[in-house]
Amino acid sequence: MAYIDNRGVRYSDDKKTLLHCPESIQGEYIILDGVTSIDKHAFFQCRGLTSITIPDSVSCIGAGAFLYCSSLQTLTIPNNVTNIGDLAFGEVLNIVYWGKITDSTFGARCVNGYVDGFCVYSDKTKTQLLACSILATGAIEIPNSVTSIAKNAFRDCLGIIEVNIPNSVTSIGESAFSGCKSLKSVIIPNSIKVIDKYAFECCTSLKSLIIPENVTIIRDWAFALCDNLQELSLPSTIKEIGFAAIENEHSYHNHHDEPLPIPTPLSSLKEIIVPIGHKQRFLEMFGEYSTDLSPIIIEK
Repeated sequence: MAYIDNRGVRYSDDKKTLLHCPESIQGEYIILDGVTSIDKHAFFQCRGLTSITIPDSVSCIGAGAFLYCSSLQTLTIPNNVTNIGDLAFGEVLNIVYWGKITDSTFGARCVNGYVDGFCVYSDKTKTQLLACSILATGAIEIPNSVTSIAKNAFRDCLGIIEVNIPNSVTSIGESAFSGCKSLKSVIIPNSIKVIDKYAFECCTSLKSLIIPENVTIIRDWAFALCDNLQELSLPSTIKEIGFAAIENEHSYHNHHDEPLPIPTPLSSLKEIIVPIGHKQRFLEMFGEYSTDLSPIIIEK
């Protein structure tokens, strides 16, 4: 059983959980007092929603709850909220929230912080870049104050074509630029030592990429599905290349599939440049890829 209000919004029978809002909803909406949880994808693609009031009784907001609510530009979240799911606020530019997240599923798009332009930072010092609005377009210049880019920070920012990461940045989180399909140019500074899982996965407009000196580890699926990547330059400092780091689209499986499939490298790759004397070492690190990649690994 469920309770449905006069605007077609569906709640659990006890009115404790908001389950679903119809995509056709327009204008302002006030959530019922006493609601404690907003279910995952509850307001998904409610593009006509311009304002929403969340009561203080709410403590949990599910994954993707307000994803693609493109007309909802400001959202105030009660401080009693302690559990916010991943990508809960995909297109919401200004998120006002100063509570304390306690649940481990907290996603980088679900943030409290200091908003400047399209980006959200941990505070006015701008040392941690937590998220970027999906509405961002063109070139993104990350300020020199930033030392870390959070997990999912630029995930699915389809309008971004260029990102300049300054030398002040020492950490790029998991899936930080995953799905940035228009990204044509990214400068990775030599202050980075680890390229995390899925960091640039599915950046399908990248054609060339230089991994700078000092990077020692490229983790699993870091550049998987970058199916237009033609040239990759790797430094001598690399010590580990993770599973399916440059996996081809045709062999790609769900991240959590077991057993893991045998990967095949990106078919778009024409040249992998490595330092003179390091080809054999890189072939050993590429493992299952080595036979396919040997002809295109060039020492320079």
